[in-house]
Amino acid sequence: MKTSKNYFAKKVGITLICFLLSQRIYSQDVSSNTQGFSVSLFGVASNVSSNSYYLEGIIDSNPFGVGLGANLGYGFTESVKAFVGFQVSNYNPNGSRDKNSLDAFEFGLKYNFLASLNKIRPFISGAVNWNVLDVFPVDYIYETGEVLEDVKVNAKGLGFDVGVGIQYF
Repeated sequence: MKTSKNYFAKKVGITLICFLLSQRIYSQDVSSNTQGFSVSLFGVASNVSSNSYYLEGIIDSNPFGVGLGANLGYGFTESVKAFVGFQVSNYNPNGSRDKNSLDAFEFGLKYNFLASLNKIRPFISGAVNWNVLDVFPVDYIYETGEVLEDVKVNAKGLGFDVGVGIQYF
């Protein structure tokens, strides 16, 4: 049986792909334009949960995170926008770990209802994202009682975001 930290991290990473669930709430973004190219900056509040045995007690101790995000978009009309973006959320508010974060690289579409002259516009959006969860240090205890100390958990996986909201222009 291999007991190296790298082997353990790879095994955990592969297992986590199907077991990670996150919810995000975005702040009002500051966007440079609604048509053509635009850059948007926004805040993120998120919650992560998992039914994975490997994450038991790791995510549960700090399930709530805050962070920032940025999107580069192209508005085909005032209603339809495609975007690529990056978000990072920190789940380590009390500093109990060296690292506890969830990063997301995404590609998506956003549709604003009531476009053109309305200041308040409801929207719907959808995105495909690549999520990267990093947690360090983690102590892991095998069923045999063997302990691995200071393990780095690094999980990556494909995710989907669907969102609705109201945006003020």
